[in-house]
Amino acid sequence: SFTYGSHGSTFGGNPLACAVAEAAFDLISDPALLAGVRTRHERLLAGLRPLVERYDVLTDVRGSGLLLGLVLSPAWHGRGREVLDAAIENGLLVLTAGKTIVRLAPSLIIGEEDIAEGLKRLDVTLASCQDKARKS
Repeated sequence: SFTYGSHGSTFGGNPLACAVAEAAFDLISDPALLAGVRTRHERLLAGLRPLVERYDVLTDVRGSGLLLGLVLSPAWHGRGREVLDAAIENGLLVLTAGKTIVRLAPSLIIGEEDIAEGLKRLDVTLASCQDKARKS
């Protein structure tokens, strides 16, 4: 629990922040948007699973909706930053989540072309990581 003055927020609870939150809830709960998220989720999984099979860097993909985690193989535990840096070199933004996950968090309305391009860039990224590891 917080004591008085131990936690503060510049914008928390003000009218603008509340209006933005309300608009976000309205969008996120729209059945059409949620159906699109399910479709995009399946498309991403269909593209990610072959990459998990192809590269020793990964062992699994998990997650819900469009918040997905690429599980790093034991040899890559703690090396997510290397994957992140390689992704940036290939024009792809990813995140790390702990020592064993590279996180994907695309827009809920990401287009098919962007999904395809992101998967291509991730493929190149993982290939470069694997090649670099083999040369070490």
